[in-house]
Amino acid sequence: MNKRQKEVLQHQLLTEQSAIDGLREAYKTALDDIEAKIAYLNARTDSENMASIVYQKQYQEALKRQVSGVLDTLQGEQFDTIGDFLVDSYSNGYVGAMYDVDGQGIPIISPIDQEQVVKAITTDSKLSKPLYNSLGEDVDGLKSAIQKEVSTGIIRGASYGEIAKRIEKRMVGDYKRFNGGAYAKAARIARTEGHRVQNTAAYDAQKAAQSKGANIVKQWDATLDARTRDSHAKVDGELTAVDEKFSNGLLFPGDPHGAAAEVCNCRCALLQRAKWALDADELERLKQRAEYYGLDKADSFEEFKQKYLDTIQQIPYNVEQNKQRFNTIEDPMREVTGRGIDSNPEEISKILDDLVSAGAEVIYRDNAAAYCPSGVRGQAGQFIIDSDSSFSAWSHEYKHFCDDRSDGYIGFRVFENPEKCKQREIDAYQIEIEMAQGLNRPDIAGRLQELLAKELKHYD
Repeated sequence: MNKRQKEVLQHQLLTEQSAIDGLREAYKTALDDIEAKIAYLNARTDSENMASIVYQKQYQEALKRQVSGVLDTLQGEQFDTIGDFLVDSYSNGYVGAMYDVDGQGIPIISPIDQEQVVKAITTDSKLSKPLYNSLGEDVDGLKSAIQKEVSTGIIRGASYGEIAKRIEKRMVGDYKRFNGGAYAKAARIARTEGHRVQNTAAYDAQKAAQSKGANIVKQWDATLDARTRDSHAKVDGELTAVDEKFSNGLLFPGDPHGAAAEVCNCRCALLQRAKWALDADELERLKQRAEYYGLDKADSFEEFKQKYLDTIQQIPYNVEQNKQRFNTIEDPMREVTGRGIDSNPEEISKILDDLVSAGAEVIYRDNAAAYCPSGVRGQAGQFIIDSDSSFSAWSHEYKHFCDDRSDGYIGFRVFENPEKCKQREIDAYQIEIEMAQGLNRPDIAGRLQELLAKELKHYD
């Protein structure tokens, strides 16, 4: 592992530790809050009341409601913490691979495909259920377990301290060590998913570099100690073509298609070795491009990452086939109304003003119409449109933007809820269908219905 590769790995470990610290703080706050509520209700009782069956029921019901509220907040906080960490993990993996390739003399600048980010974080997850639902199951289990501890404690005549201690074990294991309970599972999910997403991103970057002409091979780097799997230790240092599997059957460490026994708690890294397959003039052009954007002057991975992410925002992103979510390539209404900027210039001007003021990135791209939520929670995403699109298509994608805004710019979280995604598509297409019907074009309305049905299948 070279110096740059070690630097990227260290940066990811710091990012991971920050996320784990965030989870720890969320659980500590929730546990302290629950114990405070138990202590408060306990202080209001006396021996006679505690012996009363009626009071016991009232006590438990009151505590159940309060604990439920605390744990619902915990679920949202831990999802936000892990979700943000996974987005950072993807950018660390992708830009980290480009940083390493740059250090090997090949300065490639290739934008991050947001569809690949969504796929890595949501579609390719090894969790049996979406992240938010998985964490929700743990929270529901905690609610039941804590209610049981309270009920059992009251029946046994246990003290507040005894009840609190048993709840503590359920939530975090030992309070001083934070080594068990629901917290430990959340931390394990964060580590495993973060590792998978980072290596997926590095693999995506390798393919992007290869498409730019770099002769890339990938390398497996194992953490060699007593905890390393034999199948991973055996491939340490192994080199193979980017699109080929390593001899242990995995495309990369954390491969989502690998068995759980091969990927859970894996600590191995995916590295790259690069050569240049184009001529000297092409290499010089890329070096001049990197110099123009200041990438050649970065003194650390953190500085390179920031400059790289800033740079790719300035470069038009062209792909052979647009695959963004909330994407519509066909535009039947254009046959009827023509270009939106001609038929409805004032309305489109208002849409653009709203998008820009909200901080959305407006991208003009041939044969595309899409809204892609941001990878950063709380920020508007990308509004992608063909300048020749109909007003109907503009309105469709603008509806997706408005839905994202009304939900507080939840970003990739929306893809954790297929039903919400389906409803967003239905609502957006309904705008176009009503426009077609208003122009007495049932044929166009029918084609839009067919496109809607096709879009909905993406979420099944």
